[in-house]
Amino acid sequence: MRVKTVLLIFMALILVVLSAVSCGNKESSEPTGYYRSLSSREALRSATKVSLGGYAFDSFLNRGEIKVSETRGDITYYGVLSGRGDTVLPVNYTTILASGDFLVAEGGETESRRIVYSYSGKELYSASETYDVIDVGGGLFCVKTRTASHLYNGDGDEVLPGTSLDQTYEYSACGDYVIARSAERGRTFVFYNKTSNVLLSFFDTATREHFVYYVGDKDFIVTYTDKLESAAGCDVEIKRDEGTVYYKQSVYRYTVGVAEPKLLTPGKFIVKINNKYSIGLTEWDRENYSLLDGYNAVSYYATEGRVASGALDHYIADNALTLLKELPEGVSALLSPVDGIAAVLSKDGAILYLDESAEVIGRIDDAAYQDVVFTGEVVVASKIVESGVVRRGGFDSEGHNVIPFEYSYISAFVGGKAIATKGGKAYVITTSGAEKTYIGDYILPYYFDGFYQTDEGGYIGAASFDGVKLIPASYTSYTAVTAYEGSVYVALSLDNVTDVYRLY
Repeated sequence: MRVKTVLLIFMALILVVLSAVSCGNKESSEPTGYYRSLSSREALRSATKVSLGGYAFDSFLNRGEIKVSETRGDITYYGVLSGRGDTVLPVNYTTILASGDFLVAEGGETESRRIVYSYSGKELYSASETYDVIDVGGGLFCVKTRTASHLYNGDGDEVLPGTSLDQTYEYSACGDYVIARSAERGRTFVFYNKTSNVLLSFFDTATREHFVYYVGDKDFIVTYTDKLESAAGCDVEIKRDEGTVYYKQSVYRYTVGVAEPKLLTPGKFIVKINNKYSIGLTEWDRENYSLLDGYNAVSYYATEGRVASGALDHYIADNALTLLKELPEGVSALLSPVDGIAAVLSKDGAILYLDESAEVIGRIDDAAYQDVVFTGEVVVASKIVESGVVRRGGFDSEGHNVIPFEYSYISAFVGGKAIATKGGKAYVITTSGAEKTYIGDYILPYYFDGFYQTDEGGYIGAASFDGVKLIPASYTSYTAVTAYEGSVYVALSLDNVTDVYRLY
């Protein structure tokens, strides 16, 4: 096994940070990293029972909110509580759904209508017709009917009044701008969201396809991909069942207020550009996006000469698509560092340790590993062992094999401990792998997110990985589990009654 030690590198990074702090507010000319790093989770030590106000638990929604119900006569009505038990929506609706940061409530005791609320319970939109709601980020939501789509903000005001776009359009809020894209129609518009003016517009043709990406400030990157009849002048050729297809691509940066776009030469055949403004991301996705503002994750075809198999490689780019950091072959640029480290699997099955600047600071290549998961403290991986079966084990931040490869399952590490199972038995294990405590017979525990199930007298409860009793053993089943902002919410049932606890 060949393992690079990362301790000295971490010490050097700390010295760099301390040096920057000692220089007052002076900005560094070079970025210290491309990613926002999360901290490993602390152990759960306390539990609070959440009052449901006499209503029945139905399900967990987004941001720790709780959907509750009450049956009156032959009709069941629903409402929403916060994770602390405060009323967000009264129990007066026949249907409640969540779409990102928005709640969609339908019906009522006196009238039938569909209403959009913010997750704090503010009414934003109402109509009697059927429609769908999509969180498009930036505090905006799209309302789609059978024939049209409209955009609204957190005050319930229409963002693009006077526009007429059909239900095939998807949206992305981009600061002062909105991208509206219809893949079905091959059209994209960029609007100024304060006036509804169309600032940029792009249209596919029979042989040309375009994609538009917002990259910050007033800048948009547009890729044009032309399908050619032959290899002459093509950038890539892809062999498919129907024959070889030839493509040529041109890339431009459009700046709002500048008449002519600037031709860019990224030197790669770009398949996709990802950042926090990508279409399809909710506001929650954006808040938790690991790639920092000003950087983009670029995916491009890996080629031999001009021939592409369809496999992708990736790099980090600035807003001019300048290559800042090439990722190892086959490794996505959408990393999620924890405690300053991201662990990924290379194309050849090696485990790679990367820092917040996407530098490879460690490599474990003694086996062809099949997957890798890093939630902090220990890198959990799987491989085929001598018996021919797949087993899981773990490595510390310096690449030492601290958890032997003998387990069929290992949970996320929380507070330096995790749940691991083998031979139908479950244990609490530590980051060193030296200690393990038997907790019960389980083949694959589903709900162990910093806690595990306790069994007493035929009833179940919950204890933290540290063994602290969090929920008394007075229930017969787990109903649902979710997590939000450092808390874990657990619903347990006894007969037809379900209680909810917040673990923290």
